[in-house]
Amino acid sequence: MRIAFRPLALALLGLSGLTSPSLGQTLLGSDGSSMSAWEFTPAQANPCPQPTPLLANCAYNLPFCGTPGPSFAQPGTFLGDIADDPITDSFYLTDGFIIEQYTLDAPCATPLACAPLNAFLAPSFMGPLSGMGFDNSGGVVAPSGTPLLWLTDGMNIAAIAPGPPGSCAYTLVFGPCVPLIPGGGRMTDISWDPTTGTLWVCDAFGMVHNILPTPCTVLSSFSALAACGLTPGLTGIAYDGGTTPAPPTPPALPALWLTDGLSMGRVDITGAPAAPTFGAPNACFPTPAFLNGLALTQHSFGYGNPRIFARLDSYGQASTPGPTFGLEVYGAPTGANAWLILNYNVPGPGYLCPSVGGAGTKLWVDPTPPGSISNLGPLAGSCVALPAPVPGSLPIGAEAYAQIVFVPFGGPPAVDATNAIAVTFMQP
Repeated sequence: MRIAFRPLALALLGLSGLTSPSLGQTLLGSDGSSMSAWEFTPAQANPCPQPTPLLANCAYNLPFCGTPGPSFAQPGTFLGDIADDPITDSFYLTDGFIIEQYTLDAPCATPLACAPLNAFLAPSFMGPLSGMGFDNSGGVVAPSGTPLLWLTDGMNIAAIAPGPPGSCAYTLVFGPCVPLIPGGGRMTDISWDPTTGTLWVCDAFGMVHNILPTPCTVLSSFSALAACGLTPGLTGIAYDGGTTPAPPTPPALPALWLTDGLSMGRVDITGAPAAPTFGAPNACFPTPAFLNGLALTQHSFGYGNPRIFARLDSYGQASTPGPTFGLEVYGAPTGANAWLILNYNVPGPGYLCPSVGGAGTKLWVDPTPPGSISNLGPLAGSCVALPAPVPGSLPIGAEAYAQIVFVPFGGPPAVDATNAIAVTFMQP
């Protein structure tokens, strides 16, 4: 079931004049040995605990566009990667030779995740691919707004513009170029930085490099081996730019997620440990499988627990703009009004951890100003989708918290209440 929904979209417009800290998203990983794509969250921490664990995977070796789809990628070869496109809420995956695009998180899981959308062979002028990173801005090497997929084969860097779903084609936009990597390490993954218009790459010697695409110059480098005991053969990197805190706290540096395939680490862009956040309280934790690639999504994460059965989730991604974003409610009780509680991390914190009592249930979101409570009326159905497109004017790193409480038509106490979710808004 899908209904019109305005309270969240309207409330988000009120954030356009604020700045605030990022608290977390979810991670994507490619597992070439089992031909699976994974979505997962950082390890939990108290007081909620949070984030609610997410561990989902699906097979990616699906024929499409006349290709057999990406296949097995031998661990230790650095081949293969995964990249996230937040605007369309889809992801790209490669085994080094074939690139395929898949659905991610549609409303009420229709269609299911990992349904193929597009596929094509990797560029013939490059060797087997070791890294990909998605760029929705395109303004550095292409007309502004051109979605690009950055590629590396370890030595070369190039950018292509994938065609629309089902086109089975792409257009070469940039490259190849060959940056002079200090230490001579092979680039094993690549990630786009929309804030500075640069690229971040990791290499087989455990180094991280910041690269200006034109004229293909390395701006800075550091060793990441001190982060969480990572080993030299880094297999994945993902840029996290939603780390601007609210005044008077000094600005925090953007962060980088890293993996050596078996362990995760998180550092800032100088190589120092990144500060923990509500959604990423633990920077060091094991991966769900041996990952040969890494990406960061702008999906929400959950915290707290439902009172009985009702569960709150989201679909699409909270990029700004985020045309595919919305909430989804599972297991709503009949005979009750749904009350949406919203708050933000300005002036903060906006969330309640641990919870407090209210309306006969646990509240995980602070309903006091600047928070708000909106009556959504009765919600019926096993899953109800509430579209809430994100405007393009939100400050990077702003975060919203949401929970729904179900109160009988005659008034409290509540008959059910969902868990809460946190949504971080980031530049796509």
